[in-house]
Amino acid sequence: LEQGRLRSHSGAEVPNSTPERLTVLNKERLSEAELQEKIENKLLNAKENRERLEQERRGRLQQYHTKITDASGRRERMLETQKLEIEQRMERAESKAKEQLAKVSTKAHDEVQKVQEVVWMQAMNRENAKMEMKQKDEVIEARKEERVSAQRKRLAEKEEHEKVVQERRAALEAERLERLQAKDSKKE
Repeated sequence: LEQGRLRSHSGAEVPNSTPERLTVLNKERLSEAELQEKIENKLLNAKENRERLEQERRGRLQQYHTKITDASGRRERMLETQKLEIEQRMERAESKAKEQLAKVSTKAHDEVQKVQEVVWMQAMNRENAKMEMKQKDEVIEARKEERVSAQRKRLAEKEEHEKVVQERRAALEAERLERLQAKDSKKE
């Protein structure tokens, strides 16, 4: 390594202040053994600090885990209580529903008969209305047929009258022509 640079545990470069320390140590004139002992003490302190921090972290995690476990237990107990309450409510509601259904069933039996009578009466009314409409249609058709027949008869009479009138006109015209011819033949 370059002088003044060291690597940390994570691999990042860290400035090395060793030369300054060495100069300080040189001033104090520590022996190699004292220097080694000082370094080992620092390493031991760092290890103890790491272990203490790890223990604290584990303690916090254990407390967190305990809280979660307690909360989970409380939640399960609460859910179980709610489940029991819901089941009891449902049983009471089912019982009331059965009672109500029995009442309704007995009442409905009478009502069904009334409804059937009403339905029968409505069907009869519809049938009567259909028959009345059919009769009205037949009357209207008969009147229409009478009108058409009367119109045809009048038209036939008119045509007959026109034919008679045409024949009479033709006969009169023929007589007039005969007379004219007779006059013309007398003049000659």
